[in-house]
Amino acid sequence: MRVPKLTQLDSTCLSESFEQKWAGEISKVAESKIDGNDIATTLGIQDANTEYEIEIHDDARALATEDGILGQWPSRDALIADIAASRVLNHWATEWET
Repeated sequence: MRVPKLTQLDSTCLSESFEQKWAGEISKVAESKIDGNDIATTLGIQDANTEYEIEIHDDARALATEDGILGQWPSRDALIADIAASRVLNHWATEWET
């Protein structure tokens, strides 16, 4: 994995290869129906005995179980971006673990 040299200390950038794969995965995820189990699997927390739900609060999304909230995103787009990034990283970087 090659990360471009940063020109400013507060800059963050993605390699072109990762960015292209992430954009492609974002399109796939955005077109699919996302459920709570998809998110739990992506986060590596899925338990066969637990029911996961997506709660919608205005634009925000939350992953919830009967025990409470497990994760929150400010928007559906943010949730999609996280799911897509995790999927790309799982295939792209052997060091990445969900």
